[in-house]
Amino acid sequence: MAFDTSDYDEIRSMKRDDCYYFTYPIEYIIDRIGDENSDEYVIGNTTIDVQFDWHDGDDSRAPGYRLSYKVNNYDQIPVGFNGSESDLLDQIYSDIQDDLRASGIEVGAVEIWF
Repeated sequence: MAFDTSDYDEIRSMKRDDCYYFTYPIEYIIDRIGDENSDEYVIGNTTIDVQFDWHDGDDSRAPGYRLSYKVNNYDQIPVGFNGSESDLLDQIYSDIQDDLRASGIEVGAVEIWF
């Protein structure tokens, strides 16, 4: 998200705590049952750990919360059915936004999403 430096004071006013952690359960496809036309799948479960850390900004980057995340056991998740780690994160985007709002953080305070 690009900001004009005149926006920095407003963004800094959105800061709450230095760091926020969230964990989200997700389902992923392990395998298809039957032929390629089948819509039955073997489903697996894991979690995504999401962290937002506050950065005050500098000459090259705006202030705000920066997102980092980890899909647990990603190396065991078939990419062909499920996509990349960011594709899995995208599935819970609205849940993340809801949790940020519930924590008193405006989405505009997030400097880097994905």
